[in-house]
Amino acid sequence: MKTRVAYLYLAPVLIGLCVFTVGPILASFGLSFTHYEMGTAPQFIGTRNYAELLHSQLFWQVFANTCYYVLLYVPASVIVSLLLALLIEKKIRGLAFFRTVYFLPVVTSMVAAAIIWSWMYNSDIGLINYLLSIVHIPGPKWLQDPHWALPAIDHGRMEKFRV
Repeated sequence: MKTRVAYLYLAPVLIGLCVFTVGPILASFGLSFTHYEMGTAPQFIGTRNYAELLHSQLFWQVFANTCYYVLLYVPASVIVSLLLALLIEKKIRGLAFFRTVYFLPVVTSMVAAAIIWSWMYNSDIGLINYLLSIVHIPGPKWLQDPHWALPAIDHGRMEKFRV
């Protein structure tokens, strides 16, 4: 009897999981073997979509960016987070200031932070290029140059964890 009641309590969650998670995953996998345009019936084309994907330069660029993100940013953010968590428990001078700065990103609006970072990375009037110009280093177009955009974005995300 208790088992039946437990299944009744679990039923809504299991049904929701199947309908909203497992169902769309299976439907997406099935559609990946078809040519599909809105308003027409899907046409089965086998693995042709995957063959095109493997020959696409854009796919490999996105794959490299994903690997860069996963292999560099994720471990670095975990390590920095753990180090900061250890620091926040230490009895050090200026702990109240450190805690304030540490928790500031939590209370800062993401929109405001994005605006500030876009100003800092501005190639004409940005703070970063201004500081580089002081030591006679020409600053790049941080967010416009494909070679600098991804490192600039990662640095901006990591910066909120630094003091």
